[in-house]
Amino acid sequence: MSRSLRLSALALTVFVASVAANPSGAHAFSNASLRGSYGCLGSLYAVLTNSSGTFSAEISAVIQLALNGTGRASGALRLQVNGEDCAGTVAPGSTYSVSSNGLGSLSLKLVLTSDPVDGDPGANCRNLTRAFSPIKLDLVLQKNGEQFSFAGQDDLANLPSDSGDTGVSFKGSCVSQTSP
Repeated sequence: MSRSLRLSALALTVFVASVAANPSGAHAFSNASLRGSYGCLGSLYAVLTNSSGTFSAEISAVIQLALNGTGRASGALRLQVNGEDCAGTVAPGSTYSVSSNGLGSLSLKLVLTSDPVDGDPGANCRNLTRAFSPIKLDLVLQKNGEQFSFAGQDDLANLPSDSGDTGVSFKGSCVSQTSP
């Protein structure tokens, strides 16, 4: 067999092996695919019924996440709950994981640290920490990890009186932040 034929056979073998290892041609993702700062926006609206009656809940969050490339998350957030604007942090112990197919999960331990930023009397943001932490989310990476979308693994509230799923999920997306 000539040298050029052997090199061609070797190149074909390498190509076939690479296609067999990754038949879709898709990028192989990992925790390292999420590294740096991400700006996130999430929300939900629900009409809930319990023994006290029926009420509506509108929740939105603006979150700045710092992801370290090894599965740890930190950051800051503003959580708006039925008109109350609460500030907080994404506390130590918050984690994420990414599978090779770009699907993953995020578990955020939230600590709401102040009374309402908007100055409304009577609201207590600190008491909401127990209700909204941890938040467990499923995620899917897009644009090679430059952005990702998320959806709650369960309903948002984690109250002791929570008797089941509400049928609504906290959903949103995050985009990599770059300095100007």
